[in-house]
Amino acid sequence: MRFSGKGLALLLGLAVLAGGLAGCALPAPGGGGAAATATPATDLDQARNTLQAYFDALADKRYADAAKLYGGDYRPLAAYNPDVGADDHRTLLERACTANGFHCLKIKEVIQEETIAPGSFRFVVRFQQADGSVFTTPGPVDRFAFRVTKDNDLFLVQGLPVYTQ
Repeated sequence: MRFSGKGLALLLGLAVLAGGLAGCALPAPGGGGAAATATPATDLDQARNTLQAYFDALADKRYADAAKLYGGDYRPLAAYNPDVGADDHRTLLERACTANGFHCLKIKEVIQEETIAPGSFRFVVRFQQADGSVFTTPGPVDRFAFRVTKDNDLFLVQGLPVYTQ
């Protein structure tokens, strides 16, 4: 996947922002105005923040933002939507969430997280429905695994939202 200079700069900015939010300093208790020592965000923290941002963007219908955080294969979405160009990632994600049976929900909680190899992270999450309850598929399944990869300091989610028929 190739990005223009402007697109790459935006992606890197999002990655830095996600990492920065995870490791930001908070004022020390007591109101002295001094900041507590901040620890840099680890790769696992940044991967988790990227996963969270991806699903937040999908749930909030910010499909262009979600597309910047998705590094997986768009071919399944293109197959569902032959009238949409294969490189129109924003529209493919929009259709996934609005017409193709994918559930674009916010993460309720991260159940498990691990570094499975350098630059590769696995998360098991539960999703939240609009009423706050846990999303469950027929079966019932309420836990879903996702992988996030890091390549040149860029974190990308490798999985599409949960699909049900």
